[in-house]
Amino acid sequence: MVGAKEIAAMLGLSISTIGRALADDPRISAETKARVRKACDQMGYVGNLPARMMRGGSSNFIGLVLPDIRNDFYASIAQTLSECCDRNGFHVALSITSDNRETEYRHLRDLVGARVAGTIIVPTAAPRRDSVALLKRAPHVQMLRKLPGVGGAWFGIDDEAALYDAADHLLRLGHRRIAYIGVSDRRSTSMDRLRGVRRAYAAHRADAELLSVYLGPSNAEAGEQAFEQILNASPRTSAILSASVHVTHGVLRAIRSRNIDIPGEMSFVGFGDPEWYSWWGPGLTTVQLPVQSLATSCGLWFLDTLREGSEQALQADHQSTSAAQLVVRGSTGRR
Repeated sequence: MVGAKEIAAMLGLSISTIGRALADDPRISAETKARVRKACDQMGYVGNLPARMMRGGSSNFIGLVLPDIRNDFYASIAQTLSECCDRNGFHVALSITSDNRETEYRHLRDLVGARVAGTIIVPTAAPRRDSVALLKRAPHVQMLRKLPGVGGAWFGIDDEAALYDAADHLLRLGHRRIAYIGVSDRRSTSMDRLRGVRRAYAAHRADAELLSVYLGPSNAEAGEQAFEQILNASPRTSAILSASVHVTHGVLRAIRSRNIDIPGEMSFVGFGDPEWYSWWGPGLTTVQLPVQSLATSCGLWFLDTLREGSEQALQADHQSTSAAQLVVRGSTGRR
């Protein structure tokens, strides 16, 4: 691999001069800088990031810690943040935790050890104390889920309002026996979503006892299992409301396998909005998440704050909320 030594030998310059030219040091003339950059391009020079950081340079990598990228929502967040960082001279180092607190700790430790410029994280529900300590010491921003006691900035979605709107839509159509399928954990998002559904019942003065709540893991199998329980319930549920992308996929699979008439037999509101939701059956009424605005606002704020070097701003309790939107298609009808 071509290094500074080879470039220096080719141009007849010292290694220190090469390093200063690449760092845009004002002590080096514009002509010399241009010669060095041209030689680097011609010879395929690749900078030594660890060495540059030991000399006091800074990393241009941003750690992005996500639970998974198997659904379009997190994949789109990763894509948008990567493009945002790339336009601003940074690169994303992606970490997938699978919502495992031990994996989360190991990845955070490695990212901090690699001296990334900062970390954007969707935290697990119950992280290790070591993970919390690492976050408190390093520039970071939480996304979607919010950990109490960590401090720093948070960018998320108004989950309570999103599920309020979805439940309100079904209640306005005359549905009262609604089955809510959510996620059974201590994440702030899970609790906010269920709170929104219950608030909609209260606003309509509907009997809260008619709301059936099914809580389980956030995966397609949980959606299928909950759907089977809903079908066997008596009296029959007239509408289903999902609060998870993976759960939505499981319910859709179950609907297809059981050949359920939607919305003739039952109305259904999903969560998330990949493009194919509009092609499914009559089209899926769903909670569309603000991926672009959320990821872009988070990325730009974080990068601007990192450039300013404002430790106070990074530790401040900055909060930013993006609104989801209910997209009404053919999977919901009047009771």
